[in-house]
Amino acid sequence: MTITTIEKAFTKEQCDYLISLGKNNWIEGTETAIYKTPVAIDKRRTIFDRKCDIFWIHDKDIKNTLNSLYKIANETAQWNFDINGMEELQLTRYHEGEYYGWHVDGNGVTPIPNQQNIVRKISVSVILNDDYTGGELDFKDADPYYTTGSVIMFPSYYLHRVKPVKTGTRYSLVAWITGPKFNYSRNSC
Repeated sequence: MTITTIEKAFTKEQCDYLISLGKNNWIEGTETAIYKTPVAIDKRRTIFDRKCDIFWIHDKDIKNTLNSLYKIANETAQWNFDINGMEELQLTRYHEGEYYGWHVDGNGVTPIPNQQNIVRKISVSVILNDDYTGGELDFKDADPYYTTGSVIMFPSYYLHRVKPVKTGTRYSLVAWITGPKFNYSRNSC
């Protein structure tokens, strides 16, 4: 599994600015049924539960920064995905006890809402603070550690979660890089 991390891609000041955008604008995070992909993790837990707040950001400068970073990741990780856009940016806040269960952001086949042939291909997460415990971005087959300002990029079909926050409040910025559906032709060699 290839996860690309760029440490300190955002300064603390940039991260604080992004966090400030959510002030008094938070709404409860919900799950979009279209992206639910049944995955058996363990019989005792549901993998699509989520408890957090979100706020949508429309900032061209941040999008441009993330655009330049995902292009580097797409090449260096040798994903070489056909990319044509980015969804709006999501600021996410997790208070103590909040989390996001095991999930994928896209499966490469199911289109995003209102875009018939466009799918999520690369997921991007920016860690905006580190004054909390728990709340780790966790992957099924990796055990990474991230610091404030880190940008984490991975194929949207990778299984991941945010563990419950134990103390403090966790903030992150999330983006999804999009493109045409993957071609799973059986005749490809």
